[in-house]
Amino acid sequence: MPRLVLWLLIATIAIGILVATLIASGGSPVQIAIAEQSDIRESVDQEAQTRLPRTHRITMPFASRLNEIELVEGQAVEQGEVVCQVVMRDLDNELAEAQAAVDRLSRSIDESQDVSVEQSTHAQALSFVESMVNTVAAADARAEAGKAQLKFATERLERIRQLGSSGATSQDEIDRAQLEYEQSLSSFRQDSLTSEAVRSIEAATKLLPRMVQDFISRKELGTKVLLKQKDEAEARLRQIELRKQRGTMTSPIQGVVLSRAIKNEQFVQAGTELLTLGDLSLIELESEVLSQDAVRIRVGQEARVYGVALALPMESGLSARVSRIFPAGFTKVSSLGVEQQRVKVVIELDEAAQDFLLEHQVGIDYQLRARIFTATAIDAIVLPRSCIFRGPTNQWQVFVVEGHRAQLRNVEVGIMNDDQVQITDGLALGAAVIAAPENSIMHGTKVRPISP
Repeated sequence: MPRLVLWLLIATIAIGILVATLIASGGSPVQIAIAEQSDIRESVDQEAQTRLPRTHRITMPFASRLNEIELVEGQAVEQGEVVCQVVMRDLDNELAEAQAAVDRLSRSIDESQDVSVEQSTHAQALSFVESMVNTVAAADARAEAGKAQLKFATERLERIRQLGSSGATSQDEIDRAQLEYEQSLSSFRQDSLTSEAVRSIEAATKLLPRMVQDFISRKELGTKVLLKQKDEAEARLRQIELRKQRGTMTSPIQGVVLSRAIKNEQFVQAGTELLTLGDLSLIELESEVLSQDAVRIRVGQEARVYGVALALPMESGLSARVSRIFPAGFTKVSSLGVEQQRVKVVIELDEAAQDFLLEHQVGIDYQLRARIFTATAIDAIVLPRSCIFRGPTNQWQVFVVEGHRAQLRNVEVGIMNDDQVQITDGLALGAAVIAAPENSIMHGTKVRPISP
């Protein structure tokens, strides 16, 4: 207890001495900062999400029944590895049916293209027509001979009848001439009928080669139809073979399964998403930067990636660079309900940074932070950011301590960040400047620095 009283007494005396000193000096205590020569970097600091430059969607190539997908999220896959497969039984049946149709049409085409019998028949028909031409000529010649015979018999009968009327011949001679006439007339009529019949047969015979040729032409036309049908059947066969090939879906990359939409065996429509694959070794970041900050960002600028998820401060952040800036902005409502115009910026990690993320099992859509360095000044005159403020005319100003008094100075600033600012004009190296000046300090105010 006596010791506590002693300490309280000492503290009271120290405070009294400090107050007396302040009253004696008559100046406002201020903290000062010295204008130093140093490098300074301007930056944009923003939240960023991990992403992949490209993901691969495995979709159903056609409507069919799908086997169970055994892969799970996070499982590694090799390039060319089978990841999904349709039930092949139905495709095998369709393939066998299509192959049978092609084989059947091939046999029909072979049969249709064989016209040897028809060509032989056509040749025989031409020979028969030629024979009939000769037969018609012979029949015509016989008919002409019969006509001449009939004419002779008629004329002889007339002469004998004239002789008979004058009694110059006998009745037997007249009867014999009459018989010859009747025989010649009958023979002529028979030969004429035969000639007409043979001509009719000749006309019919001449149609036979044409009929055979027409049959051959129709058969050739049928062959062309069969060939077209075979082309269609072969196209269907190729389509089924292609479907069977597509029915076995393989991984296009070496990576991991990011998501699985279907697990159990079921009928699936064409285009349905089954798996999403990605290569985590290509991981990058996407940041939504305010549009007023985005105008200072350029492709290739250096960046640092850090954050709680990595247990890394900014000073130890992962090395990266800006790889792409989206050309169009978008409106986003902040957590405070304020509409903001933002621009997407893609940040590419170097190989060591990507390996670090893989080792720490950082996946897609993880929340990190990225600081993009937009400008750098070497050996610049710098001050703490809290030293500068805007004057009545919107001019940057500082309070310089000279002779224990605050002197108001206009300054020109260059690049700045959250901690420091570059002074390009109006301030000398080594000048003492008031940090975070209070509103009560004015030009000429007496001050007392409390830190060198």
